[in-house]
Amino acid sequence: MNRTYQIDERKAIANFRSHLTTDPGSIQLILPLADLAQRLRNGVDQMLFETERELLLLIIDDEVAWLTGDRYRRGPDRLGSRWGKAAGSVIIHGQKVPTQRPRVRGADRELKLGSYELFRREEEMQRKVWERVMRGLTMRGYGPAVRENASTFGIHKSAVSDRFIVASAERVGDLRKRDLSPCASAP
Repeated sequence: MNRTYQIDERKAIANFRSHLTTDPGSIQLILPLADLAQRLRNGVDQMLFETERELLLLIIDDEVAWLTGDRYRRGPDRLGSRWGKAAGSVIIHGQKVPTQRPRVRGADRELKLGSYELFRREEEMQRKVWERVMRGLTMRGYGPAVRENASTFGIHKSAVSDRFIVASAERVGDLRKRDLSPCASAP
């Protein structure tokens, strides 16, 4: 089951990337001046965090429109139809943020959204955990030190420890694959 999910995830991401290369469209995020001023009052980091979240959701909505066509418009060229929303999460600045992901239903099953699958990958999160822990940030102090938004989750000490273990295993694997023959021939 997990293997099938990973294959579907990779195919969805490849389809999304293909769509990006062929789609001449653009996405526009409009922030009213009052909203922008209020966000800046909370700090530039918080403003960037919230704005990045909105941009990710716009990109996901653009992919949904590509798969289903314009909202409330019928047509034979649609790959799927809108099927409500479900709870999900995306990774922003190395932190999991809850969000409502749109669902798209194909002819016989739910279609994976490549943009959503791409934005929920945890490689960035693992990389940031590795960097911060290697610089001396403790597992226990990780969450309070890096939390950029009250709604973020997955940065408690046990989750950070699990991610550090995965990142460490990857680093060890990289070290084990290195060619040491140039070192052996040195005088």
